[in-house]
Amino acid sequence: MSTGKLIELNKQRFSLLEDCFDIKKLSLKSIINQMTSGIIYVDALDNPQFALAWDYGHRIFILGDVAGDALIISAKEIIFNRFFNSEKSGADILDFEIYCPSDAARNNIMKIFEHHPVMLNLRRYYTLDISTVCLEENDSEFMKQYGCSVYNIDEALLSQSELTNIEDIRNWIKENWISTEAFLSKGLGKCIVKDKTIASWSLLDYRVKDTCEMGIETDGDFRKQGLGEFLVREVLKACREMRITKVSWDCREDNIASIGLAEKVGFVLQHKYDCYHGWFHPIDNFLINGYYYLYTNEDYSKSRQSYERGFAMSEERPAIAKTSYLLKKESSKKWFYYDMGCCEALLNEGDKAISYIEQAIVLGWTDIDMLKNDERLNSLHTDQRWLDIMNNAK
Repeated sequence: MSTGKLIELNKQRFSLLEDCFDIKKLSLKSIINQMTSGIIYVDALDNPQFALAWDYGHRIFILGDVAGDALIISAKEIIFNRFFNSEKSGADILDFEIYCPSDAARNNIMKIFEHHPVMLNLRRYYTLDISTVCLEENDSEFMKQYGCSVYNIDEALLSQSELTNIEDIRNWIKENWISTEAFLSKGLGKCIVKDKTIASWSLLDYRVKDTCEMGIETDGDFRKQGLGEFLVREVLKACREMRITKVSWDCREDNIASIGLAEKVGFVLQHKYDCYHGWFHPIDNFLINGYYYLYTNEDYSKSRQSYERGFAMSEERPAIAKTSYLLKKESSKKWFYYDMGCCEALLNEGDKAISYIEQAIVLGWTDIDMLKNDERLNSLHTDQRWLDIMNNAK
């Protein structure tokens, strides 16, 4: 029976979630099976109807039916006073995602995050049944063509601190596995190395019994050369050797490169699903919301509101502003003011738009060609103050 307050679940009882909820996310199953670090809260120890979980990193899970006011308050307390104040959030990890398995969960998310707004993202979930698919052999000459070599991500490779991008691989393992030892024992990964640079790396994010989820990253200097496809095939063959039968692939709907790679090697789309995204730091979260509504949703009123709340908080709460990741970067500040200028121009608020553009210039904006050609600013072109800005920029 629900207590009206969330209770931390003992690790030995994590399996209770699988008994009471339909768990589809392998990332949550990995926490339950204690292959990924995590913490779980439930509303009852016998037959929970609501649950909250966190992997101490980027992923928060909210499960269950529509919660009453007491549970919403309890969830807020845990998320904002414990999760958000963790030494990891805001320092090593800037942002988070919330898995949304149902409309009931969506309603709960909206209530919990009413004062810390989160953004909706669409994701794709693919699977590949290795036992039934024919994996094409890679061309043995391909690596020679680029002067590269393929290595297992093992203890020896992880110890080579001189390799460029090795820290990214270490952090990947740290975020998704309970320990490096667990990854080396139950997981696998491969990478392509050229000289002293890891050009591409692919690892298992999670593994539960004979099912796993994999991911891949390629250094920006080595993209669009076929290295990713080559490496994914190598990892899939290694999965087969480890008697893994089902591999999943999870990516954002707007990640065209990831979608193309998954489908090219044989992954099959199972479904699309909603996921919410936010930043831990309150000021940064409002600023990112502003960017999201301007560029993704084109909801200019919401974009302006989000930017204004972020700017206001930075002035009213200077101690919090000092810890902002985005406001520490001078290059970010001028962009935010430029974006606000675009919002105001699109909303036909010429005075405000001019003011924000002038502030962006004071902060170091120098791309005059963009100012001239940005169609979002067209409504300002007959304003004498805009003409003055253009003349002064010559």
